[in-house]
Amino acid sequence: SGVQVLPEEHVYKKWANFPASRQRLLDLLTKTKPNRTLLLSGDRHITEVSKVSVPGLNYDLFDITSSGLTHASQPRVEPNKHRVGELVAKVNYGLITINWAEKPLTVTVNINGDNQATYLTQAITFQGLREWTAFANGTPMRFPVNWDQRYIIGSSMIITEPVMSSPN
Repeated sequence: SGVQVLPEEHVYKKWANFPASRQRLLDLLTKTKPNRTLLLSGDRHITEVSKVSVPGLNYDLFDITSSGLTHASQPRVEPNKHRVGELVAKVNYGLITINWAEKPLTVTVNINGDNQATYLTQAITFQGLREWTAFANGTPMRFPVNWDQRYIIGSSMIITEPVMSSPN
């Protein structure tokens, strides 16, 4: 999404500014019960990880916000009751690594910056997954579980970089 889906409290652009649409999206996830969903958002000039428990889903829903490949906001205190970890207000990019060989499947999100700095790391575990679906700018992308891939995200862009391929 071009704007954050889960945060509700800050005064900037977010899905919570359109509560009926936000609820419709969460209801759709509850109704369709996708194996797992990971939300990617940007356009905030900050980076953070948000997490909520959605009634009807048997897993936590994460919103990874990464924006700031060239610009970052001034450091500040900003409310977000769903935030996991720290708010990052530095030039950065997000790196998502999916380890399909690990059981249960794990996804590691690293927020990195200049000089090989790592500002934030979030591990996410997915049980019983047969297929992975990611949404970037509203477009679904599906990947079979035997495809290991690393994703670099920033400002709602995804650039893929293969980590290893499995012949199966």
